[in-house]
Amino acid sequence: MSDFVRLDAGLRVGDHSVYKADVYRNALEEDRSAAAGLVGCSPDEIALCESTTTAMNIVLWGLDLRPGDEIVSSRLENPAAVVPLRTVAARRGVQVRWLDFRNGSAEAALAFERAVTSRTRLLLLSDVDFAVGSRVDLGAISALAHEYGVFVLADGAQAVGTTDVDVRALGVDAYAFARHKFLCGPDGGGVLYLRQDVVSDIAPTFTGVFSDAEHGMAETEHIFVSPHRFDVSTRAVSAIAGATAATMWIREIGIDTVARATASRRQEVRERLEAIPYVRMISPPSDEGGLLTFAIDGMTPDDLLAALARQYVYGRTVVITNPQGVRLSIGFWTRDDDVDAIERAVHRVAAGAPR
Repeated sequence: MSDFVRLDAGLRVGDHSVYKADVYRNALEEDRSAAAGLVGCSPDEIALCESTTTAMNIVLWGLDLRPGDEIVSSRLENPAAVVPLRTVAARRGVQVRWLDFRNGSAEAALAFERAVTSRTRLLLLSDVDFAVGSRVDLGAISALAHEYGVFVLADGAQAVGTTDVDVRALGVDAYAFARHKFLCGPDGGGVLYLRQDVVSDIAPTFTGVFSDAEHGMAETEHIFVSPHRFDVSTRAVSAIAGATAATMWIREIGIDTVARATASRRQEVRERLEAIPYVRMISPPSDEGGLLTFAIDGMTPDDLLAALARQYVYGRTVVITNPQGVRLSIGFWTRDDDVDAIERAVHRVAAGAPR
């Protein structure tokens, strides 16, 4: 049992009594620094939370959205963003305008410029979309959005751990990600980056002792003016420590090394699948990210997913694309024999598919 698990259970660590609050506080600060170093910002611009979805909810509910305001997003967003968007829109009387584009920064920027109006307050867009793994030029889109006075929130769940992410260079106002996907960490390691000069634009929806610089012990509240205000309350220290370890492991390997290996593996799998009869690639060609979506003629996504699972290849269905398909996650950790296994499985399934 690790020290952190023992601490969560209220047990002694080693031969010494440990004040849990001190260990908890130290774990938070260590994780905040690790996450900040991964995406190129200051620890004072980082809030720690349970998930990417939680991070996006902090922004969605914290912005002063009013009836008649508009949010712009894309039809390739993950349901983890779509559901909160719809909920906020219904509660606040806000309209969501959905962008249609397949891939590429030019298409995304043009689609946004056509959709933005004087009532647009927020743009929510994935750095790398979950459906086909395409990456837009967030830097260019952020600059365009800011010309219209629009707040930019990015979903980085599928980008961090597959490609280099520098949130300051991207120019976004907020960036949400977690550590349980391509960073190989545990659930519970969500992160929200907030640019220092926009923190005051996001009001805390939930608060707790960790939101207050005096832990609620003063006569009046002293809510942090940094993203620390969104930490709220105690979370599992073991999950935080696991997230830190995963983040530091990726940083030790080097994100450049990770990005090159991921792109190389993704391209190798793509080329092998493209050579198999009846396979249709849905993901566009890309040199970034680790997601690859494809279909097999004559098979539904559910049937394809089940057939691949019987060959010990696991993915997920994607039903918002045309055609619908199955998505594989390819990382720097994908081995030569994994690539061979994927090729063999898809070849067998495609050969036996009904026509």
